[in-house]
Amino acid sequence: ELIYEENYEANKYVCIITATEIRYYEIAHVFSCPIEKEFGTDYPIQGMDYNYLSYEDDYFTNYLELIKEHEWYSTDVELTNQDHLLTLQTCIEAYPEEREIVLCKELNRVSISQ
Repeated sequence: ELIYEENYEANKYVCIITATEIRYYEIAHVFSCPIEKEFGTDYPIQGMDYNYLSYEDDYFTNYLELIKEHEWYSTDVELTNQDHLLTLQTCIEAYPEEREIVLCKELNRVSISQ
């Protein structure tokens, strides 16, 4: 069990403010994604591509199963391939062959009046 789980309850929401709206998200999964190098470029391992705009049913089901194998703790937030998702990626200093992924589920959007 990693210490990061202790921070989840106090930091489980993300808010993005654009010129026209505010988007609210809840963190659903925090996991490490193994990276492979090909032709000098880093890629997620097969089945863990986290940068798609939409997911087919079968791929998404398999993707969630792989996430659960690599997640640092469970949040109990349920996801479907119909959800609007926000994916945040960063490096893990001690593990250059992995990326930390924070996968968030959109909860609401509010328009901003101009």
